[in-house]
Amino acid sequence: GCWSECGGPARADKAAGRAADQGGVEPVVRAEPRRKRTLYTRSCGHSDWVTCAAHAADGRVLSGGADGKVCVWSASGPARATTLLGHVGSVSCLALSAPHTGAAQHALSASYDKSIRLWSLDRPAEASSAACLRGHRAPVLKLVWAAELLASADREGAISPYL
Repeated sequence: GCWSECGGPARADKAAGRAADQGGVEPVVRAEPRRKRTLYTRSCGHSDWVTCAAHAADGRVLSGGADGKVCVWSASGPARATTLLGHVGSVSCLALSAPHTGAAQHALSASYDKSIRLWSLDRPAEASSAACLRGHRAPVLKLVWAAELLASADREGAISPYL
């Protein structure tokens, strides 16, 4: 579609368009009114681009960012996040454990710092990673976590399975 000079989407007035088709006046283009949006400051969550996201079974959303943070966003109420710190490079990928009745849910984050971190989602307020896997010689770009199998892939094409 086209954009008006004021930055919003523009559209041709339907009645004027029909009139122009019948040899009448030229179509009129008018700007759509802007919708009000609520923006959150960088004091809540990431201070740089969000690079990945994942949805937990309990409704929470996890996001990884170029700032090296993993944020766990609440499932309800106002936007607020618990920040998980540990990576020193951009977070490239997130994976969540499958939910099991009575079992703790965990998240994995991969990073350009060549590491994979394991996080407990049951106690995100005590935000320290439960484990840190190192072994890649290049930034880790992809994670796959299914049942007891974890595999990661890096920018150089190396794939590391963890059983």
